Amino acid sequence: MVDDNKLAIVIGDVSGKGVPAALFMMVAKTLIRNFTIVNPSPAEVFKEVNNALCENNDAGLFVTAWMGIIDFEKSNITFANAGHNPPVIKHKGNKYKFIELESGFVLGGMDGIIYKEHSMELDEGDGVLLYTDGVTEACHDTELYGNGRLLNVVNSKGFNSCKEGIEAILEDIDSFVGDTQQADDVTMLWVKYEKRANNMIDSKKYLAVIENLKEANDFLMSKCDEYNVSPKQRIQLELAFEELFTNVANYSYGDEVGNVEVGIGYEDDTCLLVIKISDKGVPFNPLEKESPDITLNAEDRPIGGLGIFMIKKNVDDITYDYINGENVVTLYKKIGDAK
Repeated sequence: MVDDNKLAIVIGDVSGKGVPAALFMMVAKTLIRNFTIVNPSPAEVFKEVNNALCENNDAGLFVTAWMGIIDFEKSNITFANAGHNPPVIKHKGNKYKFIELESGFVLGGMDGIIYKEHSMELDEGDGVLLYTDGVTEACHDTELYGNGRLLNVVNSKGFNSCKEGIEAILEDIDSFVGDTQQADDVTMLWVKYEKRANNMIDSKKYLAVIENLKEANDFLMSKCDEYNVSPKQRIQLELAFEELFTNVANYSYGDEVGNVEVGIGYEDDTCLLVIKISDKGVPFNPLEKESPDITLNAEDRPIGGLGIFMIKKNVDDITYDYINGENVVTLYKKIGDAK
């Protein structure tokens, strides 16, 4: 997330192999991230990153990259290409097809390159599939997998999720190549644009003090009533929510008092109840805490980690993001059958 309304999606591929190439890609990734935060324009980001990579590039390495910035407020995507494979895009209900717009030069190849920027409106259900040449150049003997096979799989049926679509492509590639040893890696990123604002998120703010736990929990449970959450699922969500709210109240702001925002919504297509707990306290990712070894006796286990372990046991998924100075923990709980 570049800001509250923009999401940057990027894929890249570095020339060469081994540690030098890996380090070069790490530098490129860091530069892309940093320049995007300063100026979220793909063309400008690529110009700055290219010039930076060209400095002291004695090894002659380079990176191909494609970058798009989705603006949720304007419902569009702005993108630029630095010598990378053309993306596969679905637009306005049509089938997926390759976007063969003019590509700029690779990053790190020559300084002073100016990159062209393109923009496209996004409608409900539009999608973008990014991939490296390891996909289309996967081979069986001397025959390449190719663009045609990729398009056939992507358009073969309606996938319930981007993950399912990528798994189908991987399965088709594996079937095609058989036992042939591959020379390049396979990397993909599939993004689908869906307007979920109507389902997400009804929220309230509270002072992050333990005395407000009951009021916040009552709000959460009242929304669970609207979504017909079962009694067992309510108990599981209460346990997870209480642990997170308590952590924010006790530790997030130190000796000061700040706010905690509690939000809840429902995703129709996945039948997932989504609960967000956000605060602007000290940056802290609770998921980095290793899960405890519950086979050990209590006195033999290191302190900590049990709370987040219990949360994970009571929800289907949990994520953490640090966005614009804010800790955001999101819980996902399936309460029905996905469409």
